[in-house]
Amino acid sequence: MKLKTKFVLSFVLLGFTLTSCIVTSLNPLFSEDQLIFNKSFIGTWLDTDSTEWNISAFNGFDFGLGEGKKDSIADKEAPKAYYLKLKDNKSTGNFILGLIKLDDNFFVDFYPDIYSNDPIKNEFYTVHRLPVHSFGKALITDTLIKIQRLNYDWLNEYAKSTDALLDMQELETGTVITSSTEEIQRFLIKYADNKDVFSDAIVLRHKSL
Repeated sequence: MKLKTKFVLSFVLLGFTLTSCIVTSLNPLFSEDQLIFNKSFIGTWLDTDSTEWNISAFNGFDFGLGEGKKDSIADKEAPKAYYLKLKDNKSTGNFILGLIKLDDNFFVDFYPDIYSNDPIKNEFYTVHRLPVHSFGKALITDTLIKIQRLNYDWLNEYAKSTDALLDMQELETGTVITSSTEEIQRFLIKYADNKDVFSDAIVLRHKSL
């Protein structure tokens, strides 16, 4: 069913508390030339639920930008993407990450590795099975990463406004943003510093600490 209201993505990771109310996007957060590489992002991290986030540099893949573009984002000499393996004691979820900077803020795009052979997928991976993207605002240091999802309650109210910036559709798999990359970026730039728009951060600490 196509919704007449306008909406935006609610990026719901765990803390790691996953729910069924995850809103995703058909389009990525970035264009290829906007991707940046921050070596501080690399490493093995633990969230407050002891879920392990193993993030490594990654080269050569299809990031949902088109079929057959296995080497479209980063070459072997200058990686600009990351590979995330989420693991707890019951399940896994593998993702390709893209990091960009919009004005003074970093944002991360999560996209499922549809070629992963891991047999047991976690819930966060499952909601990306279309496959689709999700996003978070990120603060990255050498010892700490914070990722803030968008505030779902705030977005529900925002969707009712006549000047909401983004479009969405309600599918069997959930709510999916159909707006363009440029429209998504305009929304995030406009509201990046509005504390009401973002929920409490998912805090990741380096496993070596």
